[in-house]
Amino acid sequence: MNRLLIIPDEKFEPLTLELKTRLVTIASELRWEHLTDLFAAEGTFLLSTIHHAENSREIQIWSKSPTGFVVIWTSKGKNDVVVGTVTAELGRGLINQVFESGRPEVKEGDFLNASDWTNLEQKRGAKLCSMAAHPITIFGRCVAILSLSQFGDTRTAENADYGDAQSAGAAASLLARLIEDRLIRSCLGLAQA
Repeated sequence: MNRLLIIPDEKFEPLTLELKTRLVTIASELRWEHLTDLFAAEGTFLLSTIHHAENSREIQIWSKSPTGFVVIWTSKGKNDVVVGTVTAELGRGLINQVFESGRPEVKEGDFLNASDWTNLEQKRGAKLCSMAAHPITIFGRCVAILSLSQFGDTRTAENADYGDAQSAGAAASLLARLIEDRLIRSCLGLAQA
């Protein structure tokens, strides 16, 4: 079996710490307004591969703003009513829990209690049955949350689909790698014009 073996070049070693420091600084300076520019068309394509074809399911990207969390992207389109208007409170709720812990979580029914911490149900005009939330971690820092939400009647809705939740988690991880790649390329002057 042939494997590509890349051995770090010693002459670049002194620059490694500088680059890591610069990238961590950039990640800490990212604002919610910047994130959609960083994942661009490739990120949107990646997110479209998650099974959410039914009207009752939706993917959101939440980012932290100075006053709470805000939806910056949705699978319903960039001009959808929830983009920039749906918020979640700081200090409580599923989005905050995942952002602070850096660990994914799935909640449904009474355990979700979405109306207590977000206006998503109000904006959609539908009850949230379940939500799977995954951190988007850039250079060790959570910068956003990817959620897969299912709307409908909680009495007749099926339980959360954990297979789709795993797909959403994989997409969150790949989206983070895509953003990191763009930042690294920009720092090294390799970004495409």
